[in-house]
Amino acid sequence: MEDFALPITALCAALLGALMAFMTTSLALYRRRKLVSYGDGGDGQFAKRLRGQGNAVEQIPISLILLGFAEATQNPVAVIWLIAALMVTGRFLHAWQFWNRGGIFFFRPLGVALTLAGQATAIIAILFALFLAG
Repeated sequence: MEDFALPITALCAALLGALMAFMTTSLALYRRRKLVSYGDGGDGQFAKRLRGQGNAVEQIPISLILLGFAEATQNPVAVIWLIAALMVTGRFLHAWQFWNRGGIFFFRPLGVALTLAGQATAIIAILFALFLAG
């Protein structure tokens, strides 16, 4: 993995890209099966999944940008892995809640909290590396 300039970010981009591909493919197949061209067709479960994918589209890019800059600013590898673990786990838990029918409402808020914790840690790491580390 050390042949890549940002190996941890590259790994996370692949994992989160696979998650996005799953969500997008699942939604596209549903649209085709139900003949829903626009919107959610009045289907509450489909609307829920659309919103879950929308949230992923909003959060994954900024998460990867922050992770990449945290890695590029030469932060300790343990810190980068912590950020990566928080963000990837958060995104997968969040998506799981949207794709799961029923169940306890726990994974979505936990996923949000982990994603935001990863983003906040990355922001602090970047600022520390730029202004305090020397």
